[in-house]
Amino acid sequence: MLKLGTNNRMDTKLDLLTEKIELLITKLENTQAENKRLKEENSTLSTDLQAYKQDYETLKLSSTDKNEVVKTKLTTILSRLDQLEEIAS
Repeated sequence: MLKLGTNNRMDTKLDLLTEKIELLITKLENTQAENKRLKEENSTLSTDLQAYKQDYETLKLSSTDKNEVVKTKLTTILSRLDQLEEIAS
């Protein structure tokens, strides 16, 4: 009878251990699935970031070009005004 009680406790402990292992396996599988999803999302975000950086650089170059055009036009206008002032004087 003593052996029977010991076997029941061992079976109970083994069942609890089995449950814990199964729970850990489930959590690990869920974590792996979440990790895969996050890696895919990170890859998408990284691609988006690269596209935004490229767009920013393009806009920055366009802005610089427009600034240069405006500077050139202003310089030309100021030069012509100077010429007109000289003629008027």
